[in-house]
Amino acid sequence: MIEATGLLFLTLAAAKPPPPSAPVADLSPVLAAARREHRVPGLVAVVTDRERVIAEGAAGVRVINRPAPMRVGDLVHIGSITKPFTATLLATLVDQGRLRWETTLAEALPDLVPAMKPDYRSVSLAQLLSHEAGVQPFEDDGSPEFRGIPVVPGDARAQRHRFAAYALSLEPVSPPGTAFRYSNAGVTIAAAMAEGVTGRPWEELLRERVLVPLGATTAGVGWPNVRDAQAPWGHMEKDGTLVPTPPDDPYKLPAWTAPAGDLSMSLPDLARLARLHLNGVDGKAGLVRPETIRVMHTKRLRGGLGWGVSTLLGHDVSTFSGSAGTFIAMIALVHDADLAVMVAGNAGDADAEAAVKDVLKALIVRFAGDRSPSPQ
Repeated sequence: MIEATGLLFLTLAAAKPPPPSAPVADLSPVLAAARREHRVPGLVAVVTDRERVIAEGAAGVRVINRPAPMRVGDLVHIGSITKPFTATLLATLVDQGRLRWETTLAEALPDLVPAMKPDYRSVSLAQLLSHEAGVQPFEDDGSPEFRGIPVVPGDARAQRHRFAAYALSLEPVSPPGTAFRYSNAGVTIAAAMAEGVTGRPWEELLRERVLVPLGATTAGVGWPNVRDAQAPWGHMEKDGTLVPTPPDDPYKLPAWTAPAGDLSMSLPDLARLARLHLNGVDGKAGLVRPETIRVMHTKRLRGGLGWGVSTLLGHDVSTFSGSAGTFIAMIALVHDADLAVMVAGNAGDADAEAAVKDVLKALIVRFAGDRSPSPQ
């Protein structure tokens, strides 16, 4: 999923994570080099171990052709990295016995059963979060499944419930349980299950069950610059040129998308989620039981529950990336090194994606080493 490109990756030497008393390392020179190579307006990165941030940095500007510099604490849109947050919310309900990973759509959303395709009735929460439910992808707004999305008055919860009914009325892209088929809709439907059993909207559940306990005070729904006038603007490529998206830009994500991809926050706050999962996999009790977190990071057909599970540079990792076209963010939990790396850029084009990939892999090499098998 993540490939190393450019000279940056090749020039960083491997090093062990610093001891707990060490000062926070400055990553700004690494980010500045990547920004120059790939022509990204701004980049930010954070590395954390299981206890604290051990390295951080930022480079570039918040808005192209404006002087305000990018800062470590700036808000960035994390796109589909919202999915691990939604999965963590659902894990808290599993711990309480209000849901099970095996809870089916018919059990959690019984009012939708008459209209849903029969194949979906036995689809489980785990299958939705691992993209094994066969639900239509809803990735590209030009694809056929987008054409029939109902316009629903009312609050976000009502819109998500109606969207779930629509998505489950469509034919599966594959028989549930047989294949990995990435789906934004599947995670939104999982969030609707949480709303169904609690009677409360995802936004409130996420805030009370995940964000507040973690201390992630900067997190919220929507573009950063809509929530904070000083925040970085996203940038989109138009006719070969990067164009900033101002706060009043008409491009916004619909309410049904929020649980699958519409959070923004600072990377130090994203690191709080990373530490929860690093500690849980290591057996340390926290907001979610270690046994529950370990299930989330156990590979199924292709990924875990809310996370991608794979090997990168010879390390066992849980990863996710996210972009809604104006920002790009990536996170990797490097379990055998007890650390996590996260990188974001304020543009959504191919150059920004390449820069973020390069930096992510370079920082894994720097702080965890390259354990890739030697070529034969």
